[in-house]
Amino acid sequence: MFRDEAALLYATSHGRCRRTDPGTDSNRVTVTVWCSMYRAVIFDFNGVLADDEPVHMEAFQFVAAQEGLTITQAEYFERFLPFSDWDLFRTLFDDRQRTLEPAQLDALVERKVERYYRILDERGRGDGKSVLFPGAGAAIDTAAALGPIAIASGARGKEIDFILESAGLRDRFSVVVAAEDVERGKPHPEPFQKAVQLLDTLIGENGNSRYLAIEDSGGGILAAKAAGLPCLSVEHTYNRSELQDADWTIPSIDEFANWLNARALA
Repeated sequence: MFRDEAALLYATSHGRCRRTDPGTDSNRVTVTVWCSMYRAVIFDFNGVLADDEPVHMEAFQFVAAQEGLTITQAEYFERFLPFSDWDLFRTLFDDRQRTLEPAQLDALVERKVERYYRILDERGRGDGKSVLFPGAGAAIDTAAALGPIAIASGARGKEIDFILESAGLRDRFSVVVAAEDVERGKPHPEPFQKAVQLLDTLIGENGNSRYLAIEDSGGGILAAKAAGLPCLSVEHTYNRSELQDADWTIPSIDEFANWLNARALA
């Protein structure tokens, strides 16, 4: 514990800095800390941390087929991917000019969730931990070194908790905004806006421009930008040419620490 926090010296506003406890020569301590222009990181979940977008697509296709409807792979990735479970079924039924009652919608979502977990089990990924992309855990730890970290996702809270708890990473996140926490999902900015509000309360300042969003889809990027956030995209789901609205793009979440280092040293 530093005795006089006001006396700590930061060499720069970002990058690696050294700070020294201004005590006596016998107990003076110098600590290297990560100082960044970013106060917090807000992760999307599916497609950024969790490698399960194809599983979600197959689960949606299975339930849609039971209702006599189809969702092609192209349609899913071109349009439906950023949607929450509820928004996808609403949009699908509206597009097909089918009536969808609230009780029926909830039942469809429950069947889709059941199918999602069954597919994971069938593919030997039912432990949850194996659903994460390589390097996701390291990226989470890197982001947590900057300050509080958050998730803003169209996934259900139970799905997020299951995967993160299985990997021993749930306690890293101070804020989780899931599908059921908002009225309007992505590409509307509400999930990011709510995450920003919660982080502002936690940190005690208004920090939109100092919170970094990480996304994998065009719809997610648009939501982040509409919320006033700088956005880093990862090429897990789409290639770079389809992520041009992001401020920066990296090949995978495994490159996050290297990207952050390069930004700090630039």
